[in-house]
Amino acid sequence: MDISPHSFSGSRYGLCASGLIAALLLAWFYHWSPSSFPARLLTEEPVGLYNEMTEALLAGQLSLLDEPDPRLIALDDPYDPAANAPFRRNDVSYRDGRYYLYYGIAPAISFHLPIRLLTGRYPAESTATLVYCLGTALLSVSVLLALRRRAFPGASPIVLVSGVIALCLANGYQAVLRHPSANHVAIAAAACFAMLALTLLFKAMAHRTAPSLPWLAAAGLAFSLAMASRPNYLFGAAALLVPLFPWHARAPATSIRIALATVLPCALVAAALLALNAIRFGSPGEFGMRLMLGAWDQRELPDSGLAQVTSNAWHYLASPPDWSPYFPFARSPTWLATGIFMHVPLLWFLPTAWLSLRARGARSITAAAALLGIGILFYLLILPSGNNEAVLASANSRYVFDFQPALMLLAAVGILAASQALNRRPLLQGAVSAAAGLACAASVVLTLSLDFQKLPTNSYRPLARVLNLPPHILEGWAGQQFGPVEMEVTFPETGPGIVEPLLAVGDDRGGDVLLIRYEGNGRARLSLASQGSFGATGEPFDLRPGIARSAFISMGSLLPPEGHPMIDGLDEPDAAYLRRLARVTIDGEIVFEARSSFFAPAAAPVVAGRNPVLPDYGSPEFTGSMRQTGRAPVTAPFRTTQLLDGYGPLALAVVFPATPTGQNEPLIVSGVPQAGDFVVARIGQDQTVRIGIDHWGTQLVMGEPVPFIPGTTTRIEIHLGSLFPPRGHVLFADWDRDAIDRAKDHVRILLDGRTVLDRRLSTYESSPYDVTVGVNAIGGSTTAPVFSGQILGVDRLPMAPNGAP
Repeated sequence: MDISPHSFSGSRYGLCASGLIAALLLAWFYHWSPSSFPARLLTEEPVGLYNEMTEALLAGQLSLLDEPDPRLIALDDPYDPAANAPFRRNDVSYRDGRYYLYYGIAPAISFHLPIRLLTGRYPAESTATLVYCLGTALLSVSVLLALRRRAFPGASPIVLVSGVIALCLANGYQAVLRHPSANHVAIAAAACFAMLALTLLFKAMAHRTAPSLPWLAAAGLAFSLAMASRPNYLFGAAALLVPLFPWHARAPATSIRIALATVLPCALVAAALLALNAIRFGSPGEFGMRLMLGAWDQRELPDSGLAQVTSNAWHYLASPPDWSPYFPFARSPTWLATGIFMHVPLLWFLPTAWLSLRARGARSITAAAALLGIGILFYLLILPSGNNEAVLASANSRYVFDFQPALMLLAAVGILAASQALNRRPLLQGAVSAAAGLACAASVVLTLSLDFQKLPTNSYRPLARVLNLPPHILEGWAGQQFGPVEMEVTFPETGPGIVEPLLAVGDDRGGDVLLIRYEGNGRARLSLASQGSFGATGEPFDLRPGIARSAFISMGSLLPPEGHPMIDGLDEPDAAYLRRLARVTIDGEIVFEARSSFFAPAAAPVVAGRNPVLPDYGSPEFTGSMRQTGRAPVTAPFRTTQLLDGYGPLALAVVFPATPTGQNEPLIVSGVPQAGDFVVARIGQDQTVRIGIDHWGTQLVMGEPVPFIPGTTTRIEIHLGSLFPPRGHVLFADWDRDAIDRAKDHVRILLDGRTVLDRRLSTYESSPYDVTVGVNAIGGSTTAPVFSGQILGVDRLPMAPNGAP
């Protein structure tokens, strides 16, 4: 096969057409987001902090147009979290009675402001992250293709294709793309501008005599925009000095011109940023972080996190995800980063990058990419935590996009160099190609796992059916079973206060355990716990100690994974109901039933009579006797509670508890784990209630305290974007754009006709069958498992444009 550069130039038009089609497919995939922010490109209103910053710039000011609450301004110490909690606005900086955006200003100037001026509308935050992530991927691919033509023409096409695919689908895009916010816009913009700087550096170094000064100046300007998006990119600025290395000794005059062309744009932008800091925050070195309002006092933020270097390095580089034999194969259990070397095997080829330093046309870009990625990673390792007591590490998963694209490019160049070096050894070159292809496939599948874990299971069912086929086959050979557990149980005679395990699914890394709590007098209750979070407790039932009884246990964690043939016959409502259901019958009588979140992954070990999930809680073993008799088939459930079919706002008839629990309690929960929304109630000591909204991944927003009368019924109306269908749904056919935006981008909550919370807030899309009332069924940490009061009724309100908030 002819793989010379001439063969590529001969099919230039075909390659361009193929590249355009691939770019369009990638754009479609990046834009496809069934469970993230509403998938719209432009909005009529300035939704999002960067659009608010754009409006401020158009008004000729640096502070946001939104004015702080006068009660916040009047506080003696407006940065005291306890004092400012009722009045503050989260994720912005505050100084001298004004709010400021502390995120880098470059995205507002380079993207949001031009779109606003050209169209009169505002780009959604999802649009900005889409454009920047797409730019990062395509720019890195362009560098790789150019390197292949220039320095590695003998490299295997398989290696090239593997590198291209990995740079598009395993570069860490999911860290910022699926949960767009102002922070994610800044991260994505900085990565895009930094990759643009690397691309321009490569163009500058392509000249044989001396680097092109205009290209170097353009690279310096691009990198300055990266720093103006994320100031931590200063730690990767050494990449700009790479063109100096060949010239600093043999041609000092040339090296001076190179330095001026590259560094001067960065220096000018850096000076402007320092001046901007002085104007907004009173000091050139203050970027607004210590003036941010939030759950803790950021003025106490240390200068570095040296004490957390080991922890941060572990999370960024080597911490394993939660593995499962079924797709999604890798899951991130928390907001902390999952080690890139654990879920991106292509990065194992990073050591081969030294081979590219021997290639005349690749050594400069290799060195630049290495300095960029390693420099920013170094900063993140020493990044201080916002609150050392509340946050044990600062290795946030979204920060991997700061350095992973550069390291991915470095690894892709490395495997090209390795393949080129083995050009005359076909067997060894074939082995490298096979290893690169397998590493690329594994990297893409595991990245998709981390990405899709945030989506409703029905959104990736076709993909799961394909990827889960090999595990299904192995499962049949091994005799793996799924479904409810049937067992014969003989309960012991024991005193009150004893807690014993009945059934556990999982191990000490995470899972679910069904507990029996003895009350004495031959009575007991069942309760459910998951990963240390205790959920619902059932009503007392008669034990009949010493008598063998038939038990039937159904829990969501006992079901097979999405795409399994056992559940293919279930429709979406039934499958959603079963995945959130815990039900136990004894001799055919229901003794425990609850809607709950389950943490044990599919195919987790099922252990009867022991508690490996919470080994230090209660007795280690069940003291009666039990014998598992089988696993029941998965069938359509008998529903004892009504699913919330359809779309529209909800009306609840609620009796608030008279005694405060000290916790936020769930009223409405929608979505899936890591992509859900919570409407919560918090009961005060003075017979008041505060209603709040928690959008997963952001700060909890609480309304003002409202008095209530214990024992009386309160009507709560909840208008929430996740309760409405996605944009473009047929139910929105007769609505105008403004009415749809009001419905989807606002939360409005009324208590007995009085508005207690009304603000602009995007929410995650949710299936109607992923909405639960009074139950935290997706495991959010900001609210209790269940509502401790009474919910007497739930009704869907008419979905009409004039009913939108």
